[in-house]
Amino acid sequence: MFNINRARTERLLWAGLFTALLIAAVSCLWVSVSTFPDPGWGFLTWKNWQHGGGFNLLPEPNPKNIATDTLTFLTWWSPGQYLVPGSIASFTGIKLGWAMAITSILFTLSGVCGCYFLYDKLRFNRITVLLSLLLLCSQVQTLLPFSVYNGGEVLIFGIAPWFWFCCLDFKLKPFRLLLLVLLSWIGFTAKSSFLLITLSGFGFIFLSWISKRITLKELALKTSVLIVAALLIVLPIFFLFLQKGNNPSAAAKGFDFSALDFFYPAAIPLLTAFSADEVFNHFAHPDFQENLSQTDVFFYAAAFLFLVFVLSRIYFNYIGSVAYRWLLFSAYLFFLCFFMLQYCRHAAISMEGRHFRLLGLLFLPGVVQLIRQVKINALKKALRLLLLALCVYSWNDAFGRWRNNSEQTPGENTRVIQDLLDDETLSKIHQLDRQFPQQCLFVLMSPEIALEIEHNRVLVFPFDTYAQTAKRKTFAGKVEKLFLIVPKEFASGTSDQLIKASFTGYKNFQEEKISDAYVLLTGL
Repeated sequence: MFNINRARTERLLWAGLFTALLIAAVSCLWVSVSTFPDPGWGFLTWKNWQHGGGFNLLPEPNPKNIATDTLTFLTWWSPGQYLVPGSIASFTGIKLGWAMAITSILFTLSGVCGCYFLYDKLRFNRITVLLSLLLLCSQVQTLLPFSVYNGGEVLIFGIAPWFWFCCLDFKLKPFRLLLLVLLSWIGFTAKSSFLLITLSGFGFIFLSWISKRITLKELALKTSVLIVAALLIVLPIFFLFLQKGNNPSAAAKGFDFSALDFFYPAAIPLLTAFSADEVFNHFAHPDFQENLSQTDVFFYAAAFLFLVFVLSRIYFNYIGSVAYRWLLFSAYLFFLCFFMLQYCRHAAISMEGRHFRLLGLLFLPGVVQLIRQVKINALKKALRLLLLALCVYSWNDAFGRWRNNSEQTPGENTRVIQDLLDDETLSKIHQLDRQFPQQCLFVLMSPEIALEIEHNRVLVFPFDTYAQTAKRKTFAGKVEKLFLIVPKEFASGTSDQLIKASFTGYKNFQEEKISDAYVLLTGL
């Protein structure tokens, strides 16, 4: 019998979902976006490629003689973060900031659509699916790329749900196998951590075969084919890309174990599904830091116990399909083992919830279904209020970022919001770049700022690092004009002396105040 109330609820949820995505997309296109340093490095290789350089090569001034450049093959980040918006900008003629905004919109829509079909395939009912998607579209990490282009994070979100969907519908046929291989290559191009998604997907396929109690001979045959497919994915990626340079996983600093190294990756997947990690960090760590305090272990230990409770309810209450429970188990196991090992090795991988967001996508419908099954009205209302509060926090965070972007002038060359600079400094950079074409070396604090330089060379110089230690990299040689755009807090005292001493070919610098926040140092 047709349920009128259910149909009305579905229509309201669809309306809420479309409204959320529409607001985010319009706000993004209305103002444009800023970007993080990680994609900024990639876009510098894109600029080099557009000006006749080789693919994925990052030009940097040679420390032995800053009049010349060295080229580094950039393997720290996958190239998709700049290839997609860069290609959109090239083919359409729009500026890079608009291309970033369009990329964020397209891949977010792709991720939301992929999650819809994934959750439906995992046999969650329509109300649970739509509630999950509405919650998904009201989380910090979903809304973030509509104000700050975060490169591989938004790209991998647009691809991963479709890969898992193909794993659920997998049959040992050449076309299906080729599709998984191609999606894995595309996913790696978007973000290197997609290899973890691939392994978890292949692990799920293997476990699903075991659960069907097939013969040992058939299992061995199927597993060998799966291993061959995995090698077809990994070997080209390794020889054509990874072995050409360094990457976060390879950059380890020893090995030791702490409780936080276990409890953080064990607990964070559930937290990041609802932006609870963002709320905790907002109050516990107002200033961003990649490595958490050891005292945070108490919070994450408690969160882990709650996650264990949630997992037990999912399995004992038979939430979703059998495939859902196998996929959740395999993905959680792969993520936990990988990140725990990397944190123990002190690899260059930050403790941030964004690394676990895709795993959080699998927890999301299961938790929503559990909440819908709660029988105690007071508890159910409390949980709903908690979810509402987390969504309000996420939208408030998104509005704050949008407001900050709207109050700043985008770069005239890229239409990217340069949130590290004030208008006077940005204008000064453009003026000097036009006034002295092919004569200058600009020394800037972050790679995304360097995107505004059209006619000259750039050295990205993290002043906060170089101004604090005498054991810093030095740069010899001279160029026709050397311009250092220095934050005011580093333009005096010992910091100022260390920065100037980093350029051994210069004995004196002319100082000019650009604004209340920045100083221009010109090498003499």
